[in-house]
Amino acid sequence: VVALREFRRLVRPQGHIVITTPNVASARQRVRLLFGRSVMYPIDAYFEHDGVGSIMFHRHNREYTASELATLLARTDWHVDRVDDFMAYSRVPHDPRGPSRRRSPMRLAKVALHYAIPGARDNLIAVASRPA
Repeated sequence: VVALREFRRLVRPQGHIVITTPNVASARQRVRLLFGRSVMYPIDAYFEHDGVGSIMFHRHNREYTASELATLLARTDWHVDRVDDFMAYSRVPHDPRGPSRRRSPMRLAKVALHYAIPGARDNLIAVASRPA
């Protein structure tokens, strides 16, 4: 919230911001939940480094849904022009893990879910403008 308010202060009237963020409602996350797996980092990370935990997970880490992102923008006085989901990680011509990795049944199912379920792609994009 603090950052969005600061961006609003810095952006000229009728200027725009573009925000991208992971989509907590992505197909990958939905499949993990269906199989009883967490969408967060492993719980073992809390106990690394002699019980102090991994510093990587001491930072703020929050993924959003499209409606949450729109709400954050609107409640910090931005005009929400667009919120949509998109695929940031398209298939690459050469995958060092081999062709079997690219065409695995799980990967094909994931790609199918991305197109079959609205809002299930890996990332969100929001475009918002500062009112005059």
